[in-house]
Amino acid sequence: MKRVLFVCHDASRTGAPLMLFWLLRGLLAHQAVEAHVAILRDGPLRDDFEALCPTETWRPFQPTPWQQRLVAKVSRRPLSVDPDAWLAEIVERVRPDVLYLNTLVVGYALGRLAPQHVPPAVISHVHELEPSLAMLSKPELVERQLALSTLVIACAEPVRTYLVSRHHVAPERCALLPEGFPLAMAQPLEASTFDPQTRAVVNAMVEEKEKGAFLFGCLGNPISRKGVDLFPLLLRECVDLFGELPFRGVWVGCGEGSAAHASLLWDLNRLGLEERALVLPGLPKGPAAIAQLDVFTLLSREDPFPIVVLEAGAQGIPTICFQGSGGIPDLARREAVVAVPYLDLKAFARELHHLARQPEERRRLGQRCHDIVLAEHTVEHLVPQLERLIGI
Repeated sequence: MKRVLFVCHDASRTGAPLMLFWLLRGLLAHQAVEAHVAILRDGPLRDDFEALCPTETWRPFQPTPWQQRLVAKVSRRPLSVDPDAWLAEIVERVRPDVLYLNTLVVGYALGRLAPQHVPPAVISHVHELEPSLAMLSKPELVERQLALSTLVIACAEPVRTYLVSRHHVAPERCALLPEGFPLAMAQPLEASTFDPQTRAVVNAMVEEKEKGAFLFGCLGNPISRKGVDLFPLLLRECVDLFGELPFRGVWVGCGEGSAAHASLLWDLNRLGLEERALVLPGLPKGPAAIAQLDVFTLLSREDPFPIVVLEAGAQGIPTICFQGSGGIPDLARREAVVAVPYLDLKAFARELHHLARQPEERRRLGQRCHDIVLAEHTVEHLVPQLERLIGI
C-alpha cells in the first residue's frame, strides 16, 4: 500500500478542495492508499478531512524568542513559522511514496523540501487556467512546482492544452482527469432536509416560478472571474428580447452586507432591473437552488471545469456558457450545453429566449448533459482512473 501525502491549498467548500475530498474518500473506501493530508489554509472542510485520515493544517504563528528556543530544545528542530518549512517538516516525517499537490498554486510551500526527502512521485493536479494562476501565484512559483512534478493532471482538455503549450509540459507527462462529484449528489434532495437558509432561498425561487416566470441564473462567488458584472447587462438584453414573456434572473451566492451585494444592487437599480432579478445568499445545499432553474447560466470569463454545471446536468438542467472560457464549452460539441461567442451578451440572451420558448429543446439538452455527467463525471467513475495514475 502506497503512502500518499495530499497537499490541499485551502479547506474551503469550493471546487478543487471538494474534488480532492471526494477523490480521497473514494480511494480510502477502496483501501488503496495510506493517506495523510496537509492543508495550507484553514477552512470549513478541515473537519471532513480530519474524519477521513491524519490531517494537519498550517496556521500563521509568530513565536516569541523564548518559544523558539523552547521548541528547539525539546524537539531539536526549529519552529516551523513559514508554510514551506512546515510542509518540509511533514514530508520528512511522513516519508510519502507520493506527494500529491492539489492545484498549481502551492509552489510557495515547496521551497524548503530537502532533495533527499522528495518522494519518487510528485503529482500536481491542476484546476487553473492562466488568469487564476496570475491572481493566485507567481510565474517562478508555478515553474518551481511543475519542475518538481513527475506527473501533471489536468482537470479539462483546455487546461492540458495550456500546460503543454505555455508551460512546455511534455504531453506524455500530462494526464487528463475530468472533474466530478459523488453519484449520491445526483439524487433529488428532500425538502425535509433543508436547513433554514436553503429553505428561504428555494422558497424565493419557487415563488417566482409559481408566478409563471422563466427562471435562469448563476450560483457562485460574486467576483469578476465568475462574471457577476455581466449579470445586470444580460438582464438588460433579455428585457429587450423577452417582451411580455415573464422571466427572472437569479444570482445565488451574493449575501446581504457584502460589498459585492451592494455593488450588484446599485447596478440593477440604476438600470431599472431590480424587479427582474433575485440576488440571494449562498447556501449549504447548492443543488436545491439549481433544481429550481429552467436554465443554468455560466457567465464565467474563465472557469476550467466548474462542478456546479455537473450538478445542474445531473438534474437535467441545461447550461449556457461562453466559448473559450474553459472545459464546459467542449460539451457543446456533444450537444450537452449551449456555447455562445465570448462575452456576447446579445447572443446569450437570444439563446435564453429560444430555450424559454422551446421547453422540449430544454429537456433534450438537459437529458443529454445528464447522461454524460452520470457516465463520465462521477467520483465512482474517476477513482479507478486516479488509482492508475498514482500507480496503485
